Amino acid sequence: MILGSDPLRLQEIGESLRAWASAQLVWLNGHKASVVELAWCGPDAARLTPLWSVAITQLATVLEELLAAADRLREHAVEQKRASAADLPQVSAAEIPELPHGPAAVADWWRTLTPEQREHLLRTKPWMVGNADGIPLLVRDEANRRVLDAWLAGNESMRARFEAVMAPGVLLLAFDPRGDGRAAVSFGNPQTSRSVVAFVPGVGNDLTTLPSVISDARALRPDDRTAAIAWLGYDTPPSPTDLWRWHDVLSGAGETRAREGADEFRRFSAGLDIESWQRYSVVGHSYGSVVAMYAAQGGQLPQVDNLVLVGSPGARPFNSQESLDLADHQKLYTMAARGDFVAGYYGDWIPGHARGNDAVAPLGVAQALITTTRYPTDAGFGGERMSTEPWGEALLRAEGHSEYFNPGTGSLANLHRVVNGLAPGLRVGDGEDLRGVYRGVLGEVRERALGG
Repeated sequence: MILGSDPLRLQEIGESLRAWASAQLVWLNGHKASVVELAWCGPDAARLTPLWSVAITQLATVLEELLAAADRLREHAVEQKRASAADLPQVSAAEIPELPHGPAAVADWWRTLTPEQREHLLRTKPWMVGNADGIPLLVRDEANRRVLDAWLAGNESMRARFEAVMAPGVLLLAFDPRGDGRAAVSFGNPQTSRSVVAFVPGVGNDLTTLPSVISDARALRPDDRTAAIAWLGYDTPPSPTDLWRWHDVLSGAGETRAREGADEFRRFSAGLDIESWQRYSVVGHSYGSVVAMYAAQGGQLPQVDNLVLVGSPGARPFNSQESLDLADHQKLYTMAARGDFVAGYYGDWIPGHARGNDAVAPLGVAQALITTTRYPTDAGFGGERMSTEPWGEALLRAEGHSEYFNPGTGSLANLHRVVNGLAPGLRVGDGEDLRGVYRGVLGEVRERALGG
């Protein structure tokens, strides 16, 4: 087979080469100072230090050349596809087998199609190709960009919200502008990155809030060896003000949306085709943590290594780590910040003190009095409880419901460590309660409701 006859394969090789070279360059730059500035003396130092310095410079040059070669491969793939498209014979829609169900079946189906059939689908049904879990990610990106360009042509007011999507190295893995809209945006290629993290946002999100969702997802990316995905692939509840009574919401429409979102997220994750050498973390924030719990329960997300619940209100079926019934290899992490009333943290509530939460603080207290769920950050829930306090070089404390992903916070530093496969830098102590001054009243009421 001539490599140039398969532009998709050529593009994938370019992506893999760039990801590998980038990772090696990051490693080299991180260790350069320790080699060049090594504090030692004697004849060996005088002889070897200059040689090592030259070797490091040469290695950096080689890696830069590999990056340039990877970019040329990707450019050649685009040129090859453009040159071949005009020569492809016309295909009738009747000649193309119907799209099957399930990512594995879709992947097999796509492999059986001829180049002519694939190009026909890209031209005539890009919305179907772009959102079909199981089709190669680079193909989905191309298809979704066709749909996005056409949609933005009639919705110019939305163009600024998709500015980050237009940047190099960003993949648009899903896009559907109908209704409130859905999208999945990846910073880095999930199929070539050492680590992959998917961010599942909470309530009140749609295409108009996509920049905020993207910002939180990008914050979770510790380095270029990680692909960070902003997954807005489900119908989120419309407004935070509808959700202060989680007891009621999760018994009706809220539970339905979480279950439906969980089904969508399982299909999406399977379509990423995560390999055994990769590390896959899922970070669910607020209501997104409920979606993540439903998706992962019973080991139904076998690709996932780390399930991280941030600012979680909990969900009725899950009162402990055991009730989630995760796979043996999967780890559970939880996190709640001071003043995050959605996550049941009331101890520091003083009007005018907890940033961004004063208006909902009384509702949060009422929520705790009526809920029959256990918060994932409760001492008896299980998993590793990560702190949001300052530690190490992270000098800022995350407070309230929306600061977990702020740069420089202890919460984000802990999240980066988990994404990189490391233990959290600062944990909440065993038996430590996050309820503060309300511990006695709320704890007694809730434990009775839970049968404790």
